[in-house]
Amino acid sequence: MSTVEQTMRRSVLTVRPDESLEQAAQAMIERRTGSAVVVTGPIGGKYIGIVTERDVLRAVAQGRIPWSTKVTEVMTADPVCATPDVDTTEAMKIMIEGGFRHLPIAKDGKLVGLVSLREMLRATALPQMGLEPADEKEGR
Repeated sequence: MSTVEQTMRRSVLTVRPDESLEQAAQAMIERRTGSAVVVTGPIGGKYIGIVTERDVLRAVAQGRIPWSTKVTEVMTADPVCATPDVDTTEAMKIMIEGGFRHLPIAKDGKLVGLVSLREMLRATALPQMGLEPADEKEGR
């Protein structure tokens, strides 16, 4: 069985708690990703939440102003995380049961990666169907 370490992205988009929702959304567009992990301090700082494209959409639908709304107001605090050695099937189960599409990966309390449900499906289901994983960008 494969682990999330084999599928996870090691380069994770991070934002600071004081950043606006607009700044986070712009960074997600630029990096072509559907989420950003909210961290305190410098790179490798403590992760305190995750903000996703769903959070941005929900905030706008609620009438929040993106340039004056802080990511901490809409993020999921203390997100469920997995360790790199978690089996991909178990990670997908965690995500499906939790109703989320992005799973931060942490080791010894430090953020080491992130995996999306789409990436795991691409890595596991497509080969089983005899298809090559497409070089599709996240967030579409």
